Amino acid sequence: MITKCDSRPGPLFYLDPPYWGCTDDYGKDIFSEADFTVLRDLLATIQGRFVLSITAVPEIRDLFGGFDSEEV
Repeated sequence: MITKCDSRPGPLFYLDPPYWGCTDDYGKDIFSEADFTVLRDLLATIQGRFVLSITAVPEIRDLFGGFDSEEV
């Protein structure tokens, strides 16, 4: 869906994946730890901007460290 809606600069995407270590909370095998890497790689290619709601654990900081971030 992100690539479909990212046809020009300007879109703002809000993403709320499962928190690190809680990937089975929405159902078994729906989202895995490997999907965080897929998400990171996809976000690195979009024209728009995004807000990612996620826990600030070391693994997430390492994965998404190449993006500007603000902890709230």
